[in-house]
Amino acid sequence: MTTVDERSAPPAHRPVRESYRFSVPSTATAPRVAREMVANLLVLLGHEGASEVARLLVSELVTNAHAHTDTRVIHLDVVVGPGRVVVAVWDAGPARRPEMRAADGEDETGRGLRLVDALAAGWGVGWPAEPTDPVDHIAPTAPAGWKRVWFALAADGAAGRSAAALATGPGAGGDGPSGRRPAG
Repeated sequence: MTTVDERSAPPAHRPVRESYRFSVPSTATAPRVAREMVANLLVLLGHEGASEVARLLVSELVTNAHAHTDTRVIHLDVVVGPGRVVVAVWDAGPARRPEMRAADGEDETGRGLRLVDALAAGWGVGWPAEPTDPVDHIAPTAPAGWKRVWFALAADGAAGRSAAALATGPGAGGDGPSGRRPAG
């Protein structure tokens, strides 16, 4: 029988950053399909802690793309790096910049971006041609004119802000509407 001292074995090669792209048709099932694909990917890559928050936030952003644009296909980019996960949702409806709005207690909609703001370490809206876009490295080959809404999470799933942010709204300044820069 041969034994191997794991301390002397070469380390497994793991890229510093891994990128994945998915596309889903803009149908009523798009949010469910997209959130399951992203959550399962994160579990497979060993980031179980971030998978549930990512599942919720992907569902919100894909729902927005489906409900508020005429895009026929929604693209998702997932970048997993040391200590963080960045997810971008692309749509061909660039004319409208997503905005957080105050949702009345009776409203059935209008809370998605508040959830993103509360749970992500950072988020924002960008167009590939914007020179100050903080996440241009995600998909430099994106079609011209497409809009990207992105969020960043700690790879261990640690929340960006407390749930109290749902009641108080976004911060001010920074790269994204949340006023926070992506982790890492």
